[in-house]
Amino acid sequence: MINLVIYGPPGSGKGTHAKLIAERYNLFHISLGEFLRKEKANKTDIGITVKPFIDSGELIPDQIILNLLRKLLFLKENKIGVVIDGFPRTVEQAKALSNILEEAGHPVTLLLDLDVNKTEYLKRIRSRANKKNRTDDQHNEIIEQRIELFNKNCRGVIRFYKRRNKYKRIFAHKDKEFTHMQICQCVDPLLKL
Repeated sequence: MINLVIYGPPGSGKGTHAKLIAERYNLFHISLGEFLRKEKANKTDIGITVKPFIDSGELIPDQIILNLLRKLLFLKENKIGVVIDGFPRTVEQAKALSNILEEAGHPVTLLLDLDVNKTEYLKRIRSRANKKNRTDDQHNEIIEQRIELFNKNCRGVIRFYKRRNKYKRIFAHKDKEFTHMQICQCVDPLLKL
């Protein structure tokens, strides 16, 4: 079983590459952000609960996210593992994710850190806002809040996975194909274990 985490700042390509990886390796793709944005748009109970957090660029409380993650992990029928994008965002969430997956007997295999410079990810966010009409990508103050939260927490999350020898840095500042090739070079050997 392979359990991958795609990590990086907003606009780094987490969702794009998680989908590509899920397809290539028959993994169940969990995008908490995408799921929660749909719930918000559909005005479900959970959508109403998370709306203020999404609209302000704040982190959604761990209890909500972890309960949702546990439910989504049970949906991975006929897959050889999962690829999670947009989570964890803090060390506490990284610990909780490890506990959840270890309880199931399948710990996180690897965190793939999509390293992109600020100029590039801001360009991608603005492009995505226009193409996908994402409200959380349309207001500079919300974008800055999300980036600030990422920067505040990223070193701790990276350190958490580095200490466990479950960290790979991916240079994601070039095109999608170059990034995907690097990811495959990290994941392919895991299938031979």
